Amino acid sequence: KNTDIFLDEFEKNKNKKIYFEGWMFRSPEGLKKYRKEIKKYFSPSPDIENKIDKTIKEIRKNYSEIIGVHMRQGDYKNKLNGGKYYFNALEAKDILEEYIKKYNKNISKTFFLFCSDEKVDMSVFSNLNVKQSDGKNAVEDLFLLSSTDTIIGSNSTYGALASYFGDIPFLVFDKNEIDWNYYKDKNNYFE
Repeated sequence: KNTDIFLDEFEKNKNKKIYFEGWMFRSPEGLKKYRKEIKKYFSPSPDIENKIDKTIKEIRKNYSEIIGVHMRQGDYKNKLNGGKYYFNALEAKDILEEYIKKYNKNISKTFFLFCSDEKVDMSVFSNLNVKQSDGKNAVEDLFLLSSTDTIIGSNSTYGALASYFGDIPFLVFDKNEIDWNYYKDKNNYFE
């Protein structure tokens, strides 16, 4: 591929500076190739890692599957695209219940771990096993999500980054019907 030749030449070049601009700039091959180095560079502090490990181990004592739920609220309520990407707790509940049915999950063995930039009314999810992180630290929440088995949530690069760090699938909330078949065979991070 021409891309491989370009990358090889770039890596051999003494001038290692390159500048990119634009929302849609992507380097899927670079993300794959340098995943280990990227994860190491961005790894959280040991105190955050220990807190996350403790939280996940405690949940795993009683549940075989942990689903991270990312609910971005704040700017998604009405500032960004007129609320197009905002989901309230009732809408999220419907999606999670649909997920359980579509993937034939054992509700008693599945735990939903919520991360959000605002408090979520957890009483809405009384029929599910749920907990919301304290939300005090965005880095902690990011790596908490990455430590789950799957992420379901807001259409946001935050959830996508957590998916990348955890090498787990990220299923995106959708106002239209979610195409569950699209996600059916996704077991890892995907672009």
